[in-house]
Amino acid sequence: MTDIKAFQAEAFLKCPPTELCAVLFYGPDLGLVSERSQAFAAALAADPKSPGDILRINDADLAADPDRLSIELRTVSMFGGRKIIRLQSETRLRPDLIADLIAPETTLEGFLIVE
Repeated sequence: MTDIKAFQAEAFLKCPPTELCAVLFYGPDLGLVSERSQAFAAALAADPKSPGDILRINDADLAADPDRLSIELRTVSMFGGRKIIRLQSETRLRPDLIADLIAPETTLEGFLIVE
């Protein structure tokens, strides 16, 4: 686990470590959190404009299908490259939804960004 301070954020966004499989963006400014999450996803995506590269999932999606996050992250992208999942949670995120996904021994096909 790596902790990036606010003053390190811009450098981290420009050159993200390749060994990461998940990132959490948080803070009091929700607009800045979303902006940084979007910039990070675009930096990771092979083609940020391709509809299949970046997928947004929210609380309603998880309520309808709790396994969707796990399925999306473990499935190989149909369009090639690595699938980027942006999880936008407006309520308190339950740790059991992501605990097995971010465990050190887990290999994911996609990359998880949690806001």
